[in-house]
Amino acid sequence: MAGLTAWADTRGVVTARTRVLILVGVVLIAAAGGGSSLLSRPSHDPGADTSPFPVGLTFTRAEWSKVTAKLGRLGFDRAKLRVVSGMRLQTPNRAFGLVRAISATRGVCFVPVHGVQPGSPTCSVGGNLEKPLLVFAASDRWGGHIATDVIGVGPRWLTGVSMIDQRGFESGVALIPSDKLLSFAGGYGDSKLVVRARTASGRIAAQVKLP
Repeated sequence: MAGLTAWADTRGVVTARTRVLILVGVVLIAAAGGGSSLLSRPSHDPGADTSPFPVGLTFTRAEWSKVTAKLGRLGFDRAKLRVVSGMRLQTPNRAFGLVRAISATRGVCFVPVHGVQPGSPTCSVGGNLEKPLLVFAASDRWGGHIATDVIGVGPRWLTGVSMIDQRGFESGVALIPSDKLLSFAGGYGDSKLVVRARTASGRIAAQVKLP
């Protein structure tokens, strides 16, 4: 799993065609070539969670219990943990999520979780991102084909985030308000991607290459 922050970068990028899974609520829309199909991910334990990324969309009850226990041991308030972006990898069937966590000493943090294993947190005392884009990626396989799943967050002033693959095709991803941020998640049929964020004027505010 790769975690990357990015800043403005206007260098030319070799890009390509992308199969996109756009997460909107509890539904993923997969677009490939000239057609599209509707795919639903199983919601394991949504409960009363009405956030744009309910826990049950990404984690099973057993998985979430393990994740909260581990984050609690790391000093985060278990009662305030919130999934701000996430999805399930197809192969293997495993959780891939971004959790907002609060610590008395580190402030507000964003912790990537692969399966039930928390990664390195990105923290700020004020709870704001220090850079315009926070992105994490995980390798996946769709029916034997290599894919990349991407989760992330950005500030509310962003107006667009897109993924560009090795053949030059660019696909936008849905931006979903989550707390004071915009969240996004998607799966793409390529092993290398460029994630690009723009402002209302069309300026590239952030860009990062994955992996």
